[in-house]
Amino acid sequence: MKKSTLIVVVITAIIGTVFGYGAGLKNDDDGQAKRRTITVQGEGRVSGTPDVLSVMLGIEVREPEAATALRRSNEQASAVVDLLKGQGIKESDIKTADLSTYPETTPDGAKVIGYITNNTLTVRIRKIDRAGEIIDAVAQATGDSLRVNSINFSIDDPEKLMEKGRKRAMDSARVQATQFAKAAGMKLGEVRSMTNASPESPVVFDRYAAGSSANFAVGKEAFQPGAKEFSVSVKVVYDVTS
Repeated sequence: MKKSTLIVVVITAIIGTVFGYGAGLKNDDDGQAKRRTITVQGEGRVSGTPDVLSVMLGIEVREPEAATALRRSNEQASAVVDLLKGQGIKESDIKTADLSTYPETTPDGAKVIGYITNNTLTVRIRKIDRAGEIIDAVAQATGDSLRVNSINFSIDDPEKLMEKGRKRAMDSARVQATQFAKAAGMKLGEVRSMTNASPESPVVFDRYAAGSSANFAVGKEAFQPGAKEFSVSVKVVYDVTS
């Protein structure tokens, strides 16, 4: 009697477990069937006027001895740093980017005829309208030793622009989703999820004009900052209903 009772209890437990699990799956399936979504990707572009100019100033010195070339290069670089500070450039905006010394040989490479030292500084100029004037002053102090390697315009604090770009990206996503839903005879619901689809660093489009390397030190007219354009993308999933 006890054995029969035990078997009935076990069978009842198994049946209850099976039917309970099946009911759970059914509810989940129903929930998934009722949930319909649409996924779109919105893009927002914003632009602003650069307020910082970064320039790489190289000082190249040739001397018969490596030690002499290095010493002269360091002396000129120190003088340039002092000059830049005198022009109102903060010390934190002046950085040594590269320092190298290498032998100069005859065209056939058979004999060393001297040594060349390159001392490169990266300088951030926050008053772009004075950039030409400042570089002119450096050129006059260094003469033929100066090499202007590159320039780059940037916006010191782009966060406000990026905030506007994110809003435009979301607006773009909603417009697209609304159009798709309407075309399908459905209504757009709430946002289900959002994912930042922008690269780790925002995409930047440069639109500026600058003088050639031979005309960098010809006054402020050589530098036209133009505009910098930032692009932000977002992937949004919306609920849709009939």
